[in-house]
Amino acid sequence: MPTFMNALAIVNPNAGSADAALEMLSQLQHHPNCDVQETQQRGHAADLARRAIDAGVLRLIAAGGDGTINEILNGIAPQFGRIELAIIPLGTGNDLARSLNLPRDLHEATELALTGQAAPMDVARFRGTSTRYFLNASAGGFSGVVDQHVQDQHKDRWGSLAYVASAVAALPNMQTYQVHLALAEQSMELAAYNIVIANGRYAGGGIPVAPDAILDDGLFDIAIVPAAPLAESAQAVLQILLGQQNETDSVITMQSSRVRVRSQPLMPINVDGELLGETDGEFDLLKRALRIVAEPKCPCLSRSTPISH
Repeated sequence: MPTFMNALAIVNPNAGSADAALEMLSQLQHHPNCDVQETQQRGHAADLARRAIDAGVLRLIAAGGDGTINEILNGIAPQFGRIELAIIPLGTGNDLARSLNLPRDLHEATELALTGQAAPMDVARFRGTSTRYFLNASAGGFSGVVDQHVQDQHKDRWGSLAYVASAVAALPNMQTYQVHLALAEQSMELAAYNIVIANGRYAGGGIPVAPDAILDDGLFDIAIVPAAPLAESAQAVLQILLGQQNETDSVITMQSSRVRVRSQPLMPINVDGELLGETDGEFDLLKRALRIVAEPKCPCLSRSTPISH
């Protein structure tokens, strides 16, 4: 494979195990065409990404979890076309890495990030009380509440099981939201507990919230858990956890290129696991705006346009 020139690796030193991080750092630091910067506090990854754009870096390597990736994405926004993004998955969830079919072996993932080819993917945008870009998924209502209650130490130890346990515990106290959705071709009103608006396939550390999603098709995959008796709601949540939401009447699924959400009361919204608070807002997609490194046979990318070298 060709060696990529002029790369910068932004490393979250708090992600992953110490031994794995040291091996990965050594591999990056010994590469002749890659600089390495470690983040020092929240927001630092976004600052480093902005400086990389200004310095003319051609490839950014995000070594961390989904939160680190999201920071870097918003750091380069809206200049997505000026740089390529690669990922070394070090977090507990690594949901975008799952969609991209990245290697689980850290040495292989690092090698792919340094030398792999990039393909275009969509960038999702949420505009509410603030604007936030994301690559993977957003969730509102029930999922937002669950995300608030999953503590970092539980995520580190249990991964997706922490979300499952929190979801089960929260079921009896689910809030009903009167939701108005304005999609590209239709509008609808309904009482709902939860809504997921996904670009990628996984959330919550491997939960298949949108098992058929494609990262470059210009469409969100949407899943809604309507308000229903507890037994039906539990069944809906179970179907989502199993990736069977398209096979049941307990979950409403659809696709759209844009979604405007209004609810009463306001829903807690998160994007790529980052809680934005209780807000209405609009989601849209910047079609194939960012080039990202993925495995050549990644099922989430159509690759109907040429890959870059």
